Amino acid sequence: MILRFTISLHRIGPGLNRHTAAGVPITDHLDWFFETTPDQANSLKTFASPIEDFESPVIATTQLFDHRVTYLDYDGDVSGNRGSVQRLVTGTYQFVASNTNRFAIGPIAIEKAVASDSQVDQEPDVHQIRETLFRLLTQHETIELTF
Repeated sequence: MILRFTISLHRIGPGLNRHTAAGVPITDHLDWFFETTPDQANSLKTFASPIEDFESPVIATTQLFDHRVTYLDYDGDVSGNRGSVQRLVTGTYQFVASNTNRFAIGPIAIEKAVASDSQVDQEPDVHQIRETLFRLLTQHETIELTF
């Protein structure tokens, strides 16, 4: 079954007060949104990861509560002054496996590396993050998110 995904850059606002398991405050990060069924009424399996230069197809993440399907196509402010999200990559994937600490996907087809005309998109780090994700997703048959 072919399902949609989006990876967004989440710039943190003062209303987001979340910490890692080690008690470290959450900073800007990537949100990984995955359909689990093609039914638009269902929510998205959602994970957060640090922004890094991914070398391995195994990504350490934090599993978040499921998000609304609208995040597959959303750029903009997050309610409650929790920051903003900007889509970096969208595409399709096939579900591979999932258990209590792992979510594996593959093969992946990138629909587009989302570009916008916003000022944020012109920042050099956004371009580099997008390129890193593109390289990660095109060089590996399977991606595994651990949590």
